[in-house]
Amino acid sequence: MDIMDLFEYDNYTTDREIAEKLTVSARIQSRKSKVLKNEIGSITLILLALIKSLIDRGIFSHDEFCEIIKELDIEDGSLDGKSSINKLRTILNFPSNKYNKKMTQRKTKQSKIIPIKRS
Repeated sequence: MDIMDLFEYDNYTTDREIAEKLTVSARIQSRKSKVLKNEIGSITLILLALIKSLIDRGIFSHDEFCEIIKELDIEDGSLDGKSSINKLRTILNFPSNKYNKKMTQRKTKQSKIIPIKRS
């Protein structure tokens, strides 16, 4: 047996172990992705029910709702159909998520507090 054979075996073992760890990691990420998709689906259903109920009760019309969405969307300078969760936290006067704030700090400006009209 040559000394190089030992190194090749170690490299093979290490590569195999890395591949196994990556496979396990990929499975975990896949499960997390499925959980997030389910949570997004549930939240979407709740939002749809709330929006439909508000429109059906005449609180605002479909067109007014679409206009509100555009107004909120453009506040960050980009009409991209997205918003920061920190904007929602600001509107509801909840504390900001520090991690998310760091991630979006460069992309968005500080959100204004939008008064909620109550009847």
